[in-house]
Amino acid sequence: MSVHHVTIDEAKKRFTELFDLAVNGEEIVIDNGHGKTVKIIVQEPVKKTRIAGLSQGKGRMSDDFDEYLGDDFWLGGKQ
Repeated sequence: MSVHHVTIDEAKKRFTELFDLAVNGEEIVIDNGHGKTVKIIVQEPVKKTRIAGLSQGKGRMSDDFDEYLGDDFWLGGKQ
């Protein structure tokens, strides 16, 4: 693994290349010329595990949820 030091201007021009290098394990350091630097690192996606029933009892459904709505509803009150 090698370290690639680049200026901000270089990084703007070569971003895709630097991105690919970082993904392949290379260390990328960008320098602003005033003593500030940043390092590009790869962040792997966090795998979330779903837990069944975790939100059980948190939702509510109206008592008339499955009742007939009538023609007025579907026709916009026009008959």
